[in-house]
Amino acid sequence: MKNLLAEKVKQRRTLFLIPYLLFGLFSLYFLGTSSHSVNDFPLDDAWIHRVYARSLAWGQGLSYNQGEPETGATSPLWILLSAPLHWLEPIWPDAPVVGVKVIGGMLGLLSIGLVLLIIRTLIGGIRIPLITASIWAIEPRLIFSSYAGMEVNLFVVIFLGLIWADLTERKIGTYLFLSLLPVCRPEGLLVLLIYGLKDLFLWWTQGKRIHFIGWLWVAVPFSLWMIICQRISGLVLPLPFYQKAQWVWPNFSHLLKMWQLQSHHGPFPGLVFAAGILSFGFLCFQNRSFPAVKTFLPFVVVPAVFLLGILLSRSISLDGYYWLRYADPADLILMIAAIIGLALWADRIGPWRVWIRKIPKGERHPLGFLKGNLPLLAGVLLVCSLPHWWQSIETKRFHLWSDGKIIHLMNVEVGKWLKVHTPPQVSVGVNDAGAIKYFSDRRIVDLLGLNNRDVVLKRVSVKDLFNRVDWIALYPVWFRKFNLKDFELRQVYSVNPETYSLCNCPTQTLLTIAERRKGVH
Repeated sequence: MKNLLAEKVKQRRTLFLIPYLLFGLFSLYFLGTSSHSVNDFPLDDAWIHRVYARSLAWGQGLSYNQGEPETGATSPLWILLSAPLHWLEPIWPDAPVVGVKVIGGMLGLLSIGLVLLIIRTLIGGIRIPLITASIWAIEPRLIFSSYAGMEVNLFVVIFLGLIWADLTERKIGTYLFLSLLPVCRPEGLLVLLIYGLKDLFLWWTQGKRIHFIGWLWVAVPFSLWMIICQRISGLVLPLPFYQKAQWVWPNFSHLLKMWQLQSHHGPFPGLVFAAGILSFGFLCFQNRSFPAVKTFLPFVVVPAVFLLGILLSRSISLDGYYWLRYADPADLILMIAAIIGLALWADRIGPWRVWIRKIPKGERHPLGFLKGNLPLLAGVLLVCSLPHWWQSIETKRFHLWSDGKIIHLMNVEVGKWLKVHTPPQVSVGVNDAGAIKYFSDRRIVDLLGLNNRDVVLKRVSVKDLFNRVDWIALYPVWFRKFNLKDFELRQVYSVNPETYSLCNCPTQTLLTIAERRKGVH
């Protein structure tokens, strides 16, 4: 009898392999589409991280150009994690790119494991954890972000680790994960703020002790990062924060865009997603097994504040991963809440239940039919979401290879051309500062200032920088006001605007490489 029971438990546990297998199969579907899905990144910013990671791996610190430290990357933790991959570069040039995608895939698998842990901690059993983790494993944004070369999945894994540690009252783990969030993305400071307020609230209402030593530890990593930024650039935050952040008072259109991010790129349409969040909120405050402070706060309140922080600090567009990546971590966490909410209701459907529950006359009220058949409604919503989910899968799969191809043609190839056709000592002015720098091995001058503290601190104007460089490799439309006649055209790279999938950006489909005419300065 004991052996039979043990075998049954073992068989049930093997069911938990299903989410991992689903993630693996869809990863192969994404990566097998084109070589660009494997060997390229769909965003030039991913190559900027490679520049700093390579510099760190080769003992040059956080340098953009050799011997010139900069703080142009916003995720020091992602750089530190992926830097060792560049030690393999001399024997396998593609090792950093492929390695980053392997790390991204492992983080995706780790996020599935953490979702299973969290749901089993909250609910137990087999069905709900399995349903939730399986839907999460085929979340289009999770799969895409695993292989996009950015730090989105790393942030999600750290945050899920924080939720699990807090639920299971592992204080050391809680403070450890809290300390890592802001050095993964600056917006992690908002999470620290909310959890700090939560501790104050619990101290005020329930007399729970505040662990000051834990919070001191939380402050250490980001404080060190601020000191490094201060020493390098004289600014306490990375350079892109000062160049990209701007106060934006959100209006209805901004809020609508944030809402559309879910419906356009997630597995559920907007209404289904809203139904899932509402169901999750109801369960958090009505079910005793769901401690509201430890569930509704991290799964709904924190992502909402995260999105609000993004809305207040920069403009958001639905057009392209460049903008979507800011909101993806919060959107993915919110999606887990929606999946849990729908899965809990849908699980109540079974052959032992009546499909359409009849409400006795004495109990009838306007919402009686809906209230009696919520499980059926949740199941219908999940089934009806399948076409939308598949469309999102196809869209993300397309952009992984197509955007990677565009970056390869317009940035990677440019960098390789410069390495072959220009003297080693020249300086090159650019507007895209990632792949061109990585592959050219030349002194690159970032005219937009994301990797140039002199521009951010207004020590020098962009026009003065433009007049100093020996070569340019940029979109000429962006620099019409400068004297382009001082340069002699050497090479042109262009993409058909109709096939330019990064965004609706016609000014970015033509890039010119030109050399300054001799005697002109």
